[in-house]
Amino acid sequence: MKAVMVAAVLLTLCGAMPTKAQTPGPFPFTGNDLMPACEAADYMNITRSYLNLSKEMIAHAGVCMGQMDAILYFNQTLALSAGNKPCIPIGTTTDQLLSNVVNYLRAHPEERHLNFMLLAMKATNNTWHCGEGRAQ
Repeated sequence: MKAVMVAAVLLTLCGAMPTKAQTPGPFPFTGNDLMPACEAADYMNITRSYLNLSKEMIAHAGVCMGQMDAILYFNQTLALSAGNKPCIPIGTTTDQLLSNVVNYLRAHPEERHLNFMLLAMKATNNTWHCGEGRAQ
């Protein structure tokens, strides 16, 4: 997966970034904005290939993976700095979190108009039951 993400970064740096009309919606992103990007990232994780994806979709997948990295980082950093256990277990990979979020978005199309980070946290809460006895 590292090679795929490096390829996505390189394509972005080489001018493969899509035009404004092709980019996901304005920040903050909704579930609808990032669903195709996250599905593309999940596809790359499963197949270990990006050959069937456009340069634009590979760049968009990188945006989704960045969101997943941010969730994992802040989940652990904020919880540990407050003396709590992280909601998402330490050792959970970005790929695992991504699959969890994509599955949630597929299962809840009626919520995709909502803020993407809110939906990602709802997916996290559904899987790891955050807030239930998390304090140490």
